[in-house]
Amino acid sequence: MDFSLSDEQQAVRETARRFARDRLAPGYQAREQAGCLEAGLVAEMGALGLIGAELPEELGGLGVGSETAGLIIE
Repeated sequence: MDFSLSDEQQAVRETARRFARDRLAPGYQAREQAGCLEAGLVAEMGALGLIGAELPEELGGLGVGSETAGLIIE
């Protein structure tokens, strides 16, 4: 069995990592204390396909399987 990630999975994982590092990590503690996530950040995540990634593309998702969605969550 080959457990290697596909090129698509690697690209999605890198996009999620970069977004988390560049957009979510800064200000994390303040958002955690306030108990909220700015609508702009949520919109950015949606535009990148990081929310509901299993949904078909015509519904705003990436149309990926649960394994790839798990990489985003991770």
